[in-house]
Amino acid sequence: MVPTKKSDRLIGFLGILQALLLIWFAQIVIEDAIVLQDDMNTVKINFEDEMGCEDSSGGQDCADVVADLTGWIDGVKSDIVIWQALYAFAGIASVVFLLISIRLMTGTEMLLNSLFTNQNRSLFFYTSLFLTILGYLMGMFEASMMNSMLDGMFELFEKWDLIPGEAPPKATPMDANGGLWVIVSGLFLAINGLIGLLARGPINGAETAVPAEIKEISGETELDDLLPPE
Repeated sequence: MVPTKKSDRLIGFLGILQALLLIWFAQIVIEDAIVLQDDMNTVKINFEDEMGCEDSSGGQDCADVVADLTGWIDGVKSDIVIWQALYAFAGIASVVFLLISIRLMTGTEMLLNSLFTNQNRSLFFYTSLFLTILGYLMGMFEASMMNSMLDGMFELFEKWDLIPGEAPPKATPMDANGGLWVIVSGLFLAINGLIGLLARGPINGAETAVPAEIKEISGETELDDLLPPE
């Protein structure tokens, strides 16, 4: 265990809160993705009802509708699987960040001791920055997924004369869950960075290590003992 500054303990504590919040957030998104996958399985049935394709007697038009819709659903479900994988990775990264925050707060080298030895604060901020960038990348994928899903859906509606209205505006990375992830991570990063800048310098009261060979000579040592032999 290495000496820790009060600012490091505070930053580590805030990091623990951030990590727990991000882990909870990733879990919610993964659960939503699972629900959305189930919803995709019911879209086909509802769409068949709307088009009058309840059975196989609907003819070629019905078969075309089913084929088009199946292709759209398969594409959406494929994107959902990638979406789940991204947030599963983000959750794992948040768990690692939790361990790094505990390491910074406690000063222990028992956790991830092969990474940035005696550089707990640097490791903390690099990981926090990585999580912020990761959130934006997830937001980019989510925006692309939503835009692709809506474009495909409106193409089907237009093809079968079922246009419900004007298409919504294109989504951006900050409109998605990843945008909220970026805001949360960026806010914590800014606060912790400010604390770190205001508390730069050595640990108050910490002793400077002195090599054994230059330690102060004991008062009981005779001067003759220090002179070289003639």
